[in-house]
Amino acid sequence: MPSSEITALSRYGINKLKLSNADKFATFTPIGVYGGEAKRWVELIVSPNGIFNHNFLKFRVKHDDSTSAWFIRKEPQTLKNPVEQEIFTEEVFFKVISGLA
Repeated sequence: MPSSEITALSRYGINKLKLSNADKFATFTPIGVYGGEAKRWVELIVSPNGIFNHNFLKFRVKHDDSTSAWFIRKEPQTLKNPVEQEIFTEEVFFKVISGLA
């Protein structure tokens, strides 16, 4: 990795963003910052009951350079049950975190 990428990467002061309401929470965690297909991926976990258990929701959010849009899809993906991605709009964002209300 070129030293310019290491320098740029070290400027990020936030490694996770957490939204919470009482004991309910959602976290946004960057999982791919640079490097081909791995870049611009964010993991979104929503826990409407306040604990990490089998009831939490997991999403992947990715920026698409060709359209300059962000897309979201529910995880996990399986060959048997592939999940369509959709544009990550403000409306979709509030639908995804509605369990925090």
